[in-house]
Amino acid sequence: MSKVVSLIFWFVFSLGLSTQSVEAKSKFSHLKTSLLSSAALNTAVIERQISRGIDDVEERTDGSIYTNSSDIELVTDGGTQTIGLRFSNITIPQGADITNAYIQFTTDETSTGYTYINIYAESSNNAASFDTSFENVSNRSRTNSSVSWEPAAWRSIGESGSVQRTPDLSSVIQEVISRNGWQSGNSVAFILTGSGRRTAESRNGSSSGAPLLRIEYSFEDDGGGEPPTGEVKVETRRISNGQDDVEERSDGSMYMNSSDLELVNDGGDQSIGLRFTNLNIPNKATITKAYVQFTVDETSSGSTSLRIKGQRTDSAGGFTTSSRNVSSRTTTNASVAWQPQAWNSVGEAGSAQRTPDLTQVIQEIVSRSGWRAGNNIALIVTGTGKRTAESSNGSSSRAPLLHIEYIADDDDGGGEPPTGEVKTEMRRVSNGLDDVEERSNGSMYLDSSDLELVNDGGDQTIGIRFTGLNIPNKAEIKNAYVQFTVDETSSEFTSLTINGEDTNNASGFSTSDRNVSNRSKTSASVNWQPAAWNSVGEAGSAQRTPNLSSIVQEIVNRDGWTSGNSLALIISGTGKRTAESANGSSSSAPLLVVEYIGEDDDGGGTDNGVKIAFIGDTGTGSNFQQVLNLIQQERAELTVVAGDTSYDSRRDDNWDSMVRSTLGSSDPALIAAGNHDYDDSNFSDVRNFGTARLNRTNKVSCSGSYAERMTCRIDNVYIVLSAIGSSGSRSTHEDFIRNSLQNAPANAWRICAWHKNQRNMQVGGKGDEVGWTAYETCRQNGALIATGHEHSYSRTHLLSDMSSQTVASRSSTMTLTEGRTVAFVSGLGGIGIRDQERGGDWWASIYTSTQGARYGVLFGTFYEDRAEFYFKNINGQIIDRFTLVKGY
Repeated sequence: MSKVVSLIFWFVFSLGLSTQSVEAKSKFSHLKTSLLSSAALNTAVIERQISRGIDDVEERTDGSIYTNSSDIELVTDGGTQTIGLRFSNITIPQGADITNAYIQFTTDETSTGYTYINIYAESSNNAASFDTSFENVSNRSRTNSSVSWEPAAWRSIGESGSVQRTPDLSSVIQEVISRNGWQSGNSVAFILTGSGRRTAESRNGSSSGAPLLRIEYSFEDDGGGEPPTGEVKVETRRISNGQDDVEERSDGSMYMNSSDLELVNDGGDQSIGLRFTNLNIPNKATITKAYVQFTVDETSSGSTSLRIKGQRTDSAGGFTTSSRNVSSRTTTNASVAWQPQAWNSVGEAGSAQRTPDLTQVIQEIVSRSGWRAGNNIALIVTGTGKRTAESSNGSSSRAPLLHIEYIADDDDGGGEPPTGEVKTEMRRVSNGLDDVEERSNGSMYLDSSDLELVNDGGDQTIGIRFTGLNIPNKAEIKNAYVQFTVDETSSEFTSLTINGEDTNNASGFSTSDRNVSNRSKTSASVNWQPAAWNSVGEAGSAQRTPNLSSIVQEIVNRDGWTSGNSLALIISGTGKRTAESANGSSSSAPLLVVEYIGEDDDGGGTDNGVKIAFIGDTGTGSNFQQVLNLIQQERAELTVVAGDTSYDSRRDDNWDSMVRSTLGSSDPALIAAGNHDYDDSNFSDVRNFGTARLNRTNKVSCSGSYAERMTCRIDNVYIVLSAIGSSGSRSTHEDFIRNSLQNAPANAWRICAWHKNQRNMQVGGKGDEVGWTAYETCRQNGALIATGHEHSYSRTHLLSDMSSQTVASRSSTMTLTEGRTVAFVSGLGGIGIRDQERGGDWWASIYTSTQGARYGVLFGTFYEDRAEFYFKNINGQIIDRFTLVKGY
């Protein structure tokens, strides 16, 4: 049987035009949990080289697409680009196990400067070709998995060796291949971001030197046995944060940044903690297989006996430096013993470095009533002896990888009912700008008295936006539909496709061309062929869409979704059904109905997060009004202003009235006073207006002197605001900051906010105006540092020393600890935009007039143990995005 299978696969794969080899091996010793028969494990290699110039493209900083470049700048070319690479005809079966993968580049120009690249895949079943539409690379949905690459110098034109080869991309590709809609022969696209420059050959520059994708994978032939009930899905997650694989020494002290992991003896027997985040496995899924794959860092052959348990919790929190932070955690009842073979070769990542099956450990965790897709799992390794594995700090591409195979728990009527109460959220479109038609020529019709779904002289694209949806993040969507009402009768054949907008919080529609079709769409879609609509005013089952739960689920599962956000649906197709719109009949406008089960949190409330807007240097003109409109659209609950508000004592009341009229009279805005608040404004007005705003709200509790030395708390966020550098003695402010942070509430997020900067903490022409003591005090206390003053946006990497700008991590996901933090300048509030005059490798993001900057806001949503940030400009473009994990 296995020889026949091997021959068939060899024949099929050898027909491909691209280089591809297959090695078929029978491994009947492998018995898969929950299967009734043995399996032949076949291994294969596929290589695909970009063969069309449209498949390797550069997206410039202004969002335009360059499709025919003779080379590929990775990634700086006058500005920081986003690179798109698309490989077609990937003949790998759905659910195959990706064991190794990389992209091979060829040097087009030599370069030696420091370069940092993040590599994602497009989160899509079948990546579409790139085109010249605005932001056609960056607007694509990305995989949760990503791989960081810091390429060594490229010193020789035409070189195509290990230095031009990416790290292992298997985790990224696995996420795509494991999608339900993946089919052999589909296409995969990669999205590359970062800083610095390496220049590679493109397809247009050299067909033989174009990027080449190589994938090694395995797949099973079950030998005729019965398949398991339900579809087996695969979830893989490699540790990408150096704070998620840690060593607890025998004395209980924590080692958080080791370049390797001694399992377990290192002068004494340690306890090892491994944390895998954002696992998209549903509650009570049936786990059929699970293991951790390690990679050898040092060879060793002595007798080693290990035991692996999980942390018994719904979602494992980050590790901290507190004593015995691994061993003190409550562990699962289930455990697995492992006596690993000798590790004889550095870099090896095979069966000898793979744990036994951890199914029972993982099953115990995902079967908890509070487990939800997107939660985190921590594993704890104890024992005796020594095997030394790579850690995330040692090699991001070789860090521990968790592999889980599972079957979603489909309810066939015989199981237990879901935990939690089924709730219903209904929202009817109430604003005529929220149900719109995009004509076939791309122009927008925002005030139609009805909605033609979809033909009206040409096939339209319909956009419908539902606002203020009170559905918690990662709620379980049981049912969802849109109820339309007939405006005109019609019976012709009609076929519609419904997608959601793939965003955390859908913004309002505008008159810009193709403002519906240009939006990023969910992977999930639903087809609808509605029956005839025979009676005007009818709103029954014929006018009701099929179940849209898959679409809504994809949106509310996004980390940045919070209760109160907005959701947009996009409808395309052929034929015609004419429904009432909000402009035609407010009582018959489209109605969204969502049935869901909210998250159980043991009585502590759903962690919807608190969203804060960070701005500075505003003025009172039309630019500031656009910034306020953006804050309102993004539904921030608090605005932190890093100084310099009205710039004119005659305009202080204007500033206050603009805030009140846009954000509401009781919407809090906290100011850390800047030099213009003292020099050009009437500071008494700044203080009095601000104090009055605080008195009108119960969202925020504050104490101290408003705008000068003040501490505030909103939910689990504690903010220390100071006018250091702008007024008063520096030492007085330094003492205030230190004392305030030392008295911060336990486990709360900590933020330091002031106006001015140090020279190396901004990218313009400012000097040393604050002193390093304040910066270092905030870093030592694990506080995020928010400033303004320089009229630009810039953000550092994670720093372990502010005065020397020592970079601790260049990842877009960073752990904030007492000793490591991030600083940013958000000074594009409306008064002006300046050029970049300075730089440095400690900057993760720079956005100035040199990069074509527009005014904008940094938004941060703070959850219990993580915070999601994005900088958005007034044109709706996302300029920067990063995640902070609370490590204290």
